[in-house]
Formats: sequence, C-alpha cells, structure tokens
Amino acid sequence: MALTDAERKELEGEIQKISDSFSNFTFQNLNNDYSQYVGANDFELILLHLGSDNSSDVIKSNILKAFSNYVPAGSREFIDSSGNQRYIGPDSRIIQVTDEAGEPVFKDGLPQIETVREGKFFPAANFADSFVQTINTDQNALMAIQDAAIASGYITVEELGNEVNGVGGIITNSLISEALKYIDNEYTEWYPNSPNRNAFVETVEESKLDFKFYPNINSFYGGLEIKEGEPVSTKYITSKEIFANGLLSFLDKKQAEEDIAKRTMDIEAATKIRTDNIFPNMTTLAEDFEDYYQQVNKRPLTDELKEEFINSVAQDWSGYVDALVAQDKFIRAGEVMQTYFKREGTGQGLREEYGGFVTFDRLKPEFNVENPVDEVYDEIDEGAEQQQTLSDEAQQIQDAEYTYMKWLQGSR
Repeated sequence: MALTDAERKELEGEIQKISDSFSNFTFQNLNNDYSQYVGANDFELILLHLGSDNSSDVIKSNILKAFSNYVPAGSREFIDSSGNQRYIGPDSRIIQVTDEAGEPVFKDGLPQIETVREGKFFPAANFADSFVQTINTDQNALMAIQDAAIASGYITVEELGNEVNGVGGIITNSLISEALKYIDNEYTEWYPNSPNRNAFVETVEESKLDFKFYPNINSFYGGLEIKEGEPVSTKYITSKEIFANGLLSFLDKKQAEEDIAKRTMDIEAATKIRTDNIFPNMTTLAEDFEDYYQQVNKRPLTDELKEEFINSVAQDWSGYVDALVAQDKFIRAGEVMQTYFKREGTGQGLREEYGGFVTFDRLKPEFNVENPVDEVYDEIDEGAEQQQTLSDEAQQIQDAEYTYMKWLQGSR
C-alpha cells in the first residue's frame, strides 16, 4: 500500500540521518535529480518499493536498506555519537562537540560529534556570496577587518595601499575570501548547535524585543542597532558573528604558522653556525700560536703568554658564536636580536627638529665581535710591530751614539 504524506515525511527524516550526503533529502529532490543521492539501479529499486503493495512498514524498511547500502564515491566511514556506523561524503567534515569551556563532550564513552557539509557552516543561506557582495558598502566592517589583519601582522599598511580606513579593494576582498574558505573547511568553533552559537542566537532573539543599540551584538563591527520597522535576520547576524570570530582564528593560525616557520629557520641556522664553529682543539691551537709567534717574532713563545692567549680564546668564544647567530638573523630577516641593541639619545639639534627627546638604535660592539683566534693573531702582530718599532728606535739611538762618538774622536 502507498505511503501516506505523514509516513513519507517521517521516512525522509530517517533517510536524512543515514549520511550527510542525504541531509537535504526529500522525495521531491530524489525525483528531480536522483544522482545526488543514489545510482540508477538503486533509484529504480526505490521506485519499485514505493509502488509495491507491501505494508508501509515493509516499504519503509526496504527503502531505508537501499539508501543504507549505497555509499557515495569518496565517502569516509565513521562512528556517530550513538556508536552507529555511518558515512560522510567527501564534501563534509566531522567536528568534535565541546562544552562551554571548550572541553570535548562524551556520552556513554563516545565522543559527541557534528558533521558539516561544505558551504553549510554559516546559518544564512549563501552567506559567503552575499557577504562579499555587500561588505564593500559597510565602511566600519571593512575597517574592522583591515585593522585586525594589520594588528596580526598578516597584512601591512603598505600592502593595503589605498585600501585603508574602510576602503575596499582586491587585497581586502582576497583576505575575506581566504577567511571564509578557512571557516567553511577548517574552523572548529561556533559550529552548528555549539554553545557559543546557541547563546548568541538567544541573545539576538531577545534583542528583537527592544529597539536600541546593542554593543555586544556584532561587536567586532561596532555593534548592532535594532530599529523599529526594520527586519532583523537572526541567521545573517549570527553568520556575521561567526565570520568575525573565524577571521580572528584564521589570523591567529597564520601568525602561529609564521612564528613556527621563523623559529624553525632560526633554530636550523643557529644549529649549523654552532656546528661549524665548534671550539678549536686546545693542543692544535697552542701549536698554531707557537708557530706563528716564532715566525713573526723570531723567538719562541713563553708558556705564560701561550696560556694567556688560550684563556682569552676560551673566554670569548661563546660570545663570538652568539654574535654570528645574531648576524645571520640580521642578514636573513633584516632585524637584530634585542640582546645586541642599546638605546642612545640624540643631540639638541634632533630634539628641536622632532619636537622632543629622540632615540634611535645602535649596534652594540659585541655584535661585530671578531673571531677570538684572529684577535690573538692580531695581538701577536701588534706585539711584533711594537717590538720592531722599539728595535728600530734602539738602533737609531745606537747609531746616533756611534756617530757622536766618532765625531768626538775625530775632533781630537
């Protein structure tokens, strides 16, 4: 016997629960385009069941079995919140249900989940398209989005160019589109039936009873004015709120990714520098100093001076390698670690020019530190030069004395 309208409606609801792929199922949609739900053979079988003389219970059971046996291509198997095996389509994702504190929710030992289809995260129909089309007429909203992106470091004022102070354009619209895609595909807060979303919807519904300005509704954009005679779309207002929170999450994610990449690069570079600049072998270093000293001074290096040279290298080596790491970071990132900066004031002229006390950064001497080994060689060279100078002066004195003595002897 044919199903009644009430039985058909009830069956539609049961089919919708089988899979996210069937979430919008109706028999009318099935007739219009069966391929979005089942294959051709399954569709013919379902039509035969609907037209059979079996009881309504048998018909419903056979149709549910037909849908349950059909798994769309690309679907993934998962266990739902009740422990049942289900399938989720390639255009859907699973979100862990959380409580008000953001902690995962479990029931009978099973994690509670929500499944969301692509393009269905926002409650307002076609919100992404309508938001992008209308956002350029809302200067306050655009300015809020731009300011958030600048504050996070994701976009600079220079990159925005003329798109500042709420002026829209390609760069701002691209940011909005990226955030919308992130929210639809990755964002795991403010999901359907989440505590945040439900609480916000309740607030919006309550606000409709009193016509005034609500700073706590869509506060990211500057608040919401409820005016008498003007329709208020709870779904659209909620979608705007979801976008605001999703945008901030998107910017945080990008900042974290950038920080991780930068830290990874810094760590890898620092590791290589430290590996390439291991403290020299003491014995080899002592022999090198002895050979060089003998070469430039024509006499052996004393044990006391050799120990002094070795100790100076050991004392300065760690600071030298730290400076190499800082120099590398400066070259790569255009910045110097704060450790190597000192703050200096300027002269009276600049204070007058800029209307107050002016400061600027200067590199500390430690930043340009020389290799401690090279410093020892330089010290040996300087000592040799000084010794040569003294020798030359002594020779000049000796020559002068000799000349003077000869003159004295000649004068007699």
